[in-house]
Amino acid sequence: MCRNLNIHFVNGRTGKDTDGELTFLSTAGCSVIDYFIISSELFTHVKDFEIVYVDISDHFPLLYTMRLSSVELRTKMPKKSKRFVFLNEDEILDISITYNEIFKVIMSMSNGKAPGPNGIIIEIVKAASHMLCPIMLSLYNKILETGDFPEIWCEAVIFPLYKSGDKNDVGNYRGISLLNVLGKIFTQDGRLVSYVEVNNMFCEEQAGYRSGYNIFILLSYYIFIDFSKAFDSVQYNLLYFTLIKSGIGGKVFSVLRSMYSKLKSCVKGTDGLTEYFSCTIGVRQGCMVSPLLFNLFLNEYITMLKNNCKGIQIESMTEVQTLLYADDMANIADTIGGLQKQIKQLKMFCNLYGMRMFKSSSFNIRYFCDRR
Repeated sequence: MCRNLNIHFVNGRTGKDTDGELTFLSTAGCSVIDYFIISSELFTHVKDFEIVYVDISDHFPLLYTMRLSSVELRTKMPKKSKRFVFLNEDEILDISITYNEIFKVIMSMSNGKAPGPNGIIIEIVKAASHMLCPIMLSLYNKILETGDFPEIWCEAVIFPLYKSGDKNDVGNYRGISLLNVLGKIFTQDGRLVSYVEVNNMFCEEQAGYRSGYNIFILLSYYIFIDFSKAFDSVQYNLLYFTLIKSGIGGKVFSVLRSMYSKLKSCVKGTDGLTEYFSCTIGVRQGCMVSPLLFNLFLNEYITMLKNNCKGIQIESMTEVQTLLYADDMANIADTIGGLQKQIKQLKMFCNLYGMRMFKSSSFNIRYFCDRR
């Protein structure tokens, strides 16, 4: 009777579905599908049916294009940090990549991830690692030596991931970049992370994307800050400024600058892939090195607070003005006046570095008084 029954699911998932698989029933037995269509000879229409169609083809090209308004651009590179010496060929970041480093990165990468533009998944690389690693070793060292990042690895397919709120609002979609797996392996080399951690280049207030860090603290007066499109707002010339100021130069800096000068993306929409467009702003959500670069970028704000504002004293720790976990931030002060001064520094940072804040979720002030 129902041999011709076809059920087409559109945008449905359960609460525990993290891989985007379409599902019909949750574990509790209730339907969680947003929309579905039933088509057969027995049914001619579905009541209360609605399809939300969001045209995102123009949103991400505009988002990843340089915004020049009200931003003071850096045209002169800073002097090197007094704490560091620019890298030489003998130092850790510029020495040749080893076979074991590549093999370790390949085996540490998670399976089941969406492929980049070339369609190659990490499972294929793992299965053929004994044949591919020697070839990749030669290629990666050539890239490091010349400082020239392959242009084809700079291409990405942007997958719009719905976050929350109105599904018709393109601002409620986060763009996840699906990248070439060989480029991801290259940028996941852990030596840059180790170098940054060993040299204490991250401000101690940074807890995001760092192993063994979390946030637990009793606060006096604080304010939650939510940056708007934080990853997508990082300007490349300011990123280079931050890297040089932190002491990261040499071959690694050349490769990073080469990579960011060639970034291109297309958008995966309902009608397939759009044309590729050049990306002139934003660190990629999906690139292995992006979290580290973003943390170094936000170091500038922490430094501004330390130099100009008071925070609170926590037992034997040094004075703390702010705590960050990725792009989630809480500024801390022991007085309302101190908090107001921090807000002024935040405004100055946003003007200098091109960052913006969500008006709807920023500046939520809470008060906790410890009477002991």
